[in-house]
Amino acid sequence: MELQALVQEELKELLDSRVARAAFATTRATAAEDLALSVKGVGPITFPVSKATVRKLRSVARPAKYGKGTATIEDRRVRDSWVVPKSRVKLDGRRWRKTLGPQLEAIHADLGLPAGTRLRARLHDLLVYEEGQFFLAHQDTEKTDTMVATLVVVLPSVFEGGESVITHGDATVVEAARSRSKLTFLAFYADCRHEVRPVTRGHRVALTYALELIGEPAPAPWSPEAQEALAELVEEHFATEVLVGWRGEQAVPDRWVYLLDHEYTPRTLSWRKLKGRDAEVAAALREAAEDGEHDIFLATAEVHEKWMCEPEQRGRWDGGWGGHYGDRRTVSEGEHPPLIELHDESVVLDHWIDGDGERTGEAASAVTRGELLWGMEHGELTPFELEHEGYMGNYGDTVDRWYHRAAIVLRPRSRAFIARAKHDPDYALETIGTRLDDNDRSGAVELAEQLLPYWPTLANRAPGAAVLRTAAGFDDGSLAKAFLAPLSLADASDPIGLRALAEAYGIDFLQTCVGGWRERGGYRCLSSDEQLPWLGALAELATGDPMDTDWVHAELERSVEWVRQALVATDSSQPPSWRGRAHRALVPALADLFQASVSMQAEDLVRPVREVLVQSPESELASRVAMLEAMQERLGKDGFAAASLPDLARKLVGAIEEQLARPERDPNDWSITTPWDCAGCDLCPELRAFLASPDEQALEWPLAKRHRQHIHRRLDSHELPVTHVTRRQGRPYTLVLRKTDELLANDRAERERLTEASRVAAALGAENHGRRKQRARKK
Repeated sequence: MELQALVQEELKELLDSRVARAAFATTRATAAEDLALSVKGVGPITFPVSKATVRKLRSVARPAKYGKGTATIEDRRVRDSWVVPKSRVKLDGRRWRKTLGPQLEAIHADLGLPAGTRLRARLHDLLVYEEGQFFLAHQDTEKTDTMVATLVVVLPSVFEGGESVITHGDATVVEAARSRSKLTFLAFYADCRHEVRPVTRGHRVALTYALELIGEPAPAPWSPEAQEALAELVEEHFATEVLVGWRGEQAVPDRWVYLLDHEYTPRTLSWRKLKGRDAEVAAALREAAEDGEHDIFLATAEVHEKWMCEPEQRGRWDGGWGGHYGDRRTVSEGEHPPLIELHDESVVLDHWIDGDGERTGEAASAVTRGELLWGMEHGELTPFELEHEGYMGNYGDTVDRWYHRAAIVLRPRSRAFIARAKHDPDYALETIGTRLDDNDRSGAVELAEQLLPYWPTLANRAPGAAVLRTAAGFDDGSLAKAFLAPLSLADASDPIGLRALAEAYGIDFLQTCVGGWRERGGYRCLSSDEQLPWLGALAELATGDPMDTDWVHAELERSVEWVRQALVATDSSQPPSWRGRAHRALVPALADLFQASVSMQAEDLVRPVREVLVQSPESELASRVAMLEAMQERLGKDGFAAASLPDLARKLVGAIEEQLARPERDPNDWSITTPWDCAGCDLCPELRAFLASPDEQALEWPLAKRHRQHIHRRLDSHELPVTHVTRRQGRPYTLVLRKTDELLANDRAERERLTEASRVAAALGAENHGRRKQRARKK
């Protein structure tokens, strides 16, 4: 048995011998003589509650709602009852406290709440369940930040059914609360699932309270022997190497993560509001952390399990199913096939609170093997969400289950930085940067060296600009190069950081890093996600005081070639409706290139791109004008003119006017220009002939299925105004092609688009041309 299992077993034995599991629900009955209750619009309520009183209560009540996520919903399939708001309920507080006070003390003891605290009850509402009404299993919403439990006071009345069923883990409490003369107090922790079964006869009337825990907890201290045994377990846990991480490397664990029995939300997570056994465990672990060598935290924990389950094909199981291949659906407990084997499990900690009760701001982090210990098994709890996924071909049916938990975390102070940094690269960079800002370069280098073994998997989640600027401060080229190695061109697209690296280590160092980033990116270096931010950084480096003109020029030449290739590829890409968006996406790159060429006085730099823009396909002339217009918005009128882009606008005007001078399409002309050349295809020549014919409007073409699919793809990918329908008669089926009236409408729309583009291009060329003439005359 590995160490983790041994420690967990010893810890379980220690806790079981020292800390008893407290009740999660408790019931008590008492006389109703101190409850003087009246309702506005109804009057005093006498006991047992009569049918006539219930009719009056219903007249001032409204249908009860329930919370689902952040929404409040009315759905009588889930909750069917009446609620009288507390604003209408009046109690004689002085008399009622005589009964309520002692009951709260008893409930406090029954639920195992820590000494030094007490319960305070806040009235929430009055509920009425008539015959047939119910509330399905649910968890209560925490009404206040200090709420730990719910109290239901069932009034004396006559009814059958209506049992309250409370579950926690694998335990269940069922309380009928049926009494003609006594009050029934039913209290349970707010994270427990509970339901009210249908009332089969009569009526059930109850007051509901939110129970708040106030005061300072003071759990009973452990014996010195028990505390010493716990300290030894903690020491053993952190001193022995185990398999940690999902790659299975040998190392000592960074954390001790103990999952608590109860569920806590971020709103109510607090050392002061731990429930039952959780409070005693926390007190013992906090004492263990007082050795000065460990820090202690509370955190929420979301547990995700993936189970292999029985396949749907084996027939119907309890609850029934009608799934399909790869179907993924949210289901309820018991509505999925039987579970077979736990396939995978993960635990994520979040919303950290330190030993003083302050939020730490730590990032959410996954618990790794070797760190995790827990008290109550997940299987004893009810998941808050389940999802079933059908057969996927490469693996069988699965059921995903999610649980809300909370955890106590112990962490050695000697490994505080690396334990947190391994999950939070932003924190790592901020901490190292603070050392550099304080002129503690040796301390910063020491932390960076601790981080380096884990950095390759963290760098892609770190802000690239911060990585560059941090590495520039190391004053250690080897460390900086290792720290920068995992970056990509996009990550490194920070001109300030690039300048800092060049100043710290020289331009040759920077060139080597850039080569590594480009090589690491591989094919991705031709993608917009990589090139656009990198090109923007280069353009900024080209302005003002370039750090090395030759290097920047060489890098920009690489980017020019990428932009040229991207333009050419976009011009021929399909479908046509996609091309306009793709062209607009290149505008920032084009603007950066032309701006850099002006700053560096290197007109030759952008010549390859300018040639592609000038030699635009006829179908892309309007798109080119839109690109120029967007470039003017980015560069400003003066920058647009300085880059000689008005000349390009005027050339586009000429090309557009030439196209507009051609005769409009004859209404009887059904010819369509074929925008592709399918070499070696036996079908496309016949298709092209049909499309090019000015007289043929329809074609009936017997074709096998794969040939029909080829024609479908051709027509759809080019978005041609041709319908294609298969007539499923005879063999092979007949593909019926028909040119549509969109052909003429598209031509008219294109002429209108070109006319507008000509007007815009003329304005771009004329206005800026005039501004250039004015500047020339001034000179």
